Amino acid sequence: MKKSTKRLFAAVLAAASLLALTACGGGKTEAPKTDDSKTEQPAETSGSKELSVYTAFPESEVIYYFNKFEQETGIKINYVRLSAGEMLTRVEAEKDNPQATLMFGGSTDNYIAAVDKGLLEAYQSPNLDKTPSTYLDPTGTWNPIYVGCIAFACNSDWFKEKGLEYPTSWEDLLKPEFKGEIIMAHPATSGTAYTVLATLVQLKGDDQVWDYLEKLNTNMSQYTKSGSAAPNAVAIGEAAIALTFSHDALQLTPEGYHIELSFPPTAPVMRWAPWPSSRAARPTSRRTPRSSSTG
Repeated sequence: MKKSTKRLFAAVLAAASLLALTACGGGKTEAPKTDDSKTEQPAETSGSKELSVYTAFPESEVIYYFNKFEQETGIKINYVRLSAGEMLTRVEAEKDNPQATLMFGGSTDNYIAAVDKGLLEAYQSPNLDKTPSTYLDPTGTWNPIYVGCIAFACNSDWFKEKGLEYPTSWEDLLKPEFKGEIIMAHPATSGTAYTVLATLVQLKGDDQVWDYLEKLNTNMSQYTKSGSAAPNAVAIGEAAIALTFSHDALQLTPEGYHIELSFPPTAPVMRWAPWPSSRAARPTSRRTPRSSSTG
């Protein structure tokens, strides 16, 4: 393998690892304006009837949680939707002057690192007694809210037209018929893509993984900024296969998009997203928006 390619992938992994260490904190900076981000609001003070949140959930999903929370508590949520990498970069920049009370969504590796750096204020939900112990934070700081697994999201119309079988292994993704048809997010900006990258490192080892990634790169269509953007591209036919979390792909099927999920034969790699409490201003209510159960 070319040394330049190996250095490139090593740099990507290093960048993703750095982002994973930023997690929840404070310090004021301007977020880039994106189509799916809400107008930013200042951090609330103690006793405020408003709550500022950064979230990595798709806006079409997170609005259900926030609307229900507002109905039950009377507390208005002002949120900014960012990719996981953007969200983590922002809260680290704001660590000395927090502009949001908490982050909502993102994989646990980020929060584990944030605990080590002293960026999170411990809070444990009274509903954790309903959560399997394997998903709990041993430090008692953040709270798990859901579990997701990596899948191959396939455009069934494309596969039917080509007369091809869905990929069922990581090696299948290297087949020449998939050249230019695979899409995923970039691990430097997306928690989803970082999870894919970390999965491959664990499955193939530190040395072999770079050869695999070089081969996979020849079949890639593009690397998106957000993890949820990859299955969206598959849904509208811009690519045939997305490497993504299964729930991000499944939420498109009720809208009429023809997406089928395929999983590698090894146990799917899962992540669970925490509901942390930060060192930012705290809401007067400890109640949290309800979400899918962990398990």
